[in-house]
Amino acid sequence: MEDSDMQPSTSAKRGRYESKRQLTNEELLNILEGSSDESDEEMELEMSNSDDAGSDSDEGVVLQSATGTSQVPLRVWLADRPDQDIIPFTRVCRLKVNIDGNRPIDYFNLFFTDEFFDLIITNTNNYAIEILATTVSDKSRITSWKDVTKEELKIFLGLLFHMGTIKMNRINDYWKTHYLFNLPAFSNNMSRNRFLLILRALHFNDNSAPEQNRLSKISPLMNFFNSKMSELYYPGRELAIDESMVLWRGRLRFRQYVQGKRHKFGIKLYVLAESNGLVQKILVYGGSADPNLGGNKHTEKVVHSLLEDKKGVGHSVYMDSFYNSVALSEKLLQEKTYTTGTLRTNKVGNPEEVISKRLKKGECISQYTNDGLCVSKWKDKRDVLTISTEFDSEMVNVISKRGIDKRKPKLVAEYNKYMGGIDQNDQMQSYYSCERKTLRWYKKLGIHIFQTMLVNSYYLFKKFADRKASFYDFRLAIMEFLLPPAPKAQRPTMISHLPEYCSKDLKGKAKRRRCKYCWEVKKLRKDSTYFCPQCPNEPGLCLTPCFRNFHERM
Repeated sequence: MEDSDMQPSTSAKRGRYESKRQLTNEELLNILEGSSDESDEEMELEMSNSDDAGSDSDEGVVLQSATGTSQVPLRVWLADRPDQDIIPFTRVCRLKVNIDGNRPIDYFNLFFTDEFFDLIITNTNNYAIEILATTVSDKSRITSWKDVTKEELKIFLGLLFHMGTIKMNRINDYWKTHYLFNLPAFSNNMSRNRFLLILRALHFNDNSAPEQNRLSKISPLMNFFNSKMSELYYPGRELAIDESMVLWRGRLRFRQYVQGKRHKFGIKLYVLAESNGLVQKILVYGGSADPNLGGNKHTEKVVHSLLEDKKGVGHSVYMDSFYNSVALSEKLLQEKTYTTGTLRTNKVGNPEEVISKRLKKGECISQYTNDGLCVSKWKDKRDVLTISTEFDSEMVNVISKRGIDKRKPKLVAEYNKYMGGIDQNDQMQSYYSCERKTLRWYKKLGIHIFQTMLVNSYYLFKKFADRKASFYDFRLAIMEFLLPPAPKAQRPTMISHLPEYCSKDLKGKAKRRRCKYCWEVKKLRKDSTYFCPQCPNEPGLCLTPCFRNFHERM
């Protein structure tokens, strides 16, 4: 705080440059009793370790104000960790619904339900009608629109996911008949034009609904995912909060930049997940104008929104320095929720002695509040400032991925153990991503949520199914159900296929057709007055021997 804000006395100014004396019990009592008359501004009072008179309990104690309204309660920082009651985890990690089978498709169907398909089908068909009502060319593809059905949407999803398995630069390439591209799984299940039509009309909200905001186009799908996860599964004790980015380089009011992410520019998602990557809840950030998350105390709003139905049961939540603060950790501890993570040095409420202490490599300094909140600084390659209401700074041995034994504070070791779930989920999606650069932002974000649902279904399969499978094999098993193979054509018989004589022209002369067998097999151009009316395109064929030979080849 600036000197002008504090308005200190002359003696107080000199005190900055003189050695600090320890407050007596009487002076300390006067400060505590008079704290209610102070302003809401932040202040710090430090007690030195001089040999002046004072009780032993005052040694190494720092008093610091916490933000308040009418009163400014003093936060006491201790050198040693006080005793604290352990908060038990009172819930059970479990699947909350009965599953019909043990196959990948059974876990897929937990998310892709009738409610999901109704949401997509209704809004997609309505949006297609809106497009048709605008000025479109008579030759436009949308003029051939017909309402999408549930079975058709399943095929659309199967093809969309399969595009993540087989990477091609352009969507049109998946329907090419050239021998370098030929993929029957696409052309046999849906035409290219129909796929592109559904992709164009893909929609997740009702545009006619009142009170539209910048996130209205994606909110129904996001809300469906969050409610479905709450309905299906209760997570384990350890949870993590972090950001995830959906790449978007186009113009968008709430496009964000997050350093250190695989996609630095794009749409920011706030995610609550388990350490294995199973996503519990997603919030899309609409920028500073976001009515739910934007404005003052932005990070606190995010944390409380993500943990809305997870408080009071003993969860342990891991967060990075973007979210953590002393005030937030104290608030969540009161709500029976532990927090652990990194901490920024400029956050309000940090203990000054820990922040200003210079350390050598391997050294650690910590201070505690009466509630057991620990703020610790450990010198590794650089200073690492951490905060925890669950763990202290006791040094423990940790084996790195390279097999190197290293000593770290316990709260650092626990943070590294449980914090990477969101990045792991992003990595899983990146292996078989089916997002396209040309899509509108809400479609790209919607497909990202589709993929999150698919990855979550795999994590549940991996955790509760009796069988094991890689994510690659799990995806293929899903697509085999969504994209059934086309029925094999039965070999025609000579009895069912009989030759017919070509029709005559106006002069009464029989028309001729090129013999398909001679052209394809013998590479000869021969015309015949006979054709097969039962075969596709009614090919011309020489009566003998081409008619028989052609049908035997089929």
